[in-house]
Amino acid sequence: MTCHNSGSDLSEAVREGGWWYVAGTVKGDYGKDIELWTGPNRTGELVYSLQIDRSGNFYSAKIIPVNKGVYPTLIKKDGTTKHMSTITVIGACTSCHGETTDAIDSN
Repeated sequence: MTCHNSGSDLSEAVREGGWWYVAGTVKGDYGKDIELWTGPNRTGELVYSLQIDRSGNFYSAKIIPVNKGVYPTLIKKDGTTKHMSTITVIGACTSCHGETTDAIDSN
């Protein structure tokens, strides 16, 4: 996430005082939260929960241990969920979504 680190003059991370370890954007009617679980479909342990802002962005400067693998879940505004069916070990969500796979869409 080279655009979102403390070495970039244009970075939100510079303004926020850190480096994004997990970040992405949800398009559509946005969601409420992104949860990272150790098992698929909200099973296992909840590793971390990230709020989605009014622009559809979520991010954290906190080191989140995704390197062991997590299953992200999108919590929509109405409380329903969308689950990622595969495990991921990276926190740069839009490095795949919108590039090599479908964008994260809350609709």
